[in-house]
Amino acid sequence: MAGNFWQSSHYLQWVLDKQDLMKERQKDLKFLTEEEYWKLQIFFANVIQALGEHLKLRQQVIATATVYFKRFYARYSLKSIDPVLMAPTCVFLASKVEKTSQTLIWLVGECELYQMALLLQSKLLVSY
Repeated sequence: MAGNFWQSSHYLQWVLDKQDLMKERQKDLKFLTEEEYWKLQIFFANVIQALGEHLKLRQQVIATATVYFKRFYARYSLKSIDPVLMAPTCVFLASKVEKTSQTLIWLVGECELYQMALLLQSKLLVSY
């Protein structure tokens, strides 16, 4: 694909400078500190990694899902859509883009089991 990078949709929509990122992040920083924000980003990147490993997906699919997750929350607040729902959505979309044959019904079934374990783990962490 020959073209001009400087006129591409990738450059125009997804190459963000620090000011653009901070402008979008201000909504989240009203209820989180910068450190907590990054801890949440890392936590959900680890959730996507663990979910992908549980589903036996290729690392390329997991990496694509992580990029989708980070790009979505670079544009929208964490309050706009629950990250617990967004993480498996990104995994499903990445598996389709990377041509991995995963059905939605199978993914939802696996996510329900994984989400219950994640919920229990989170409750245990909060109770301590």
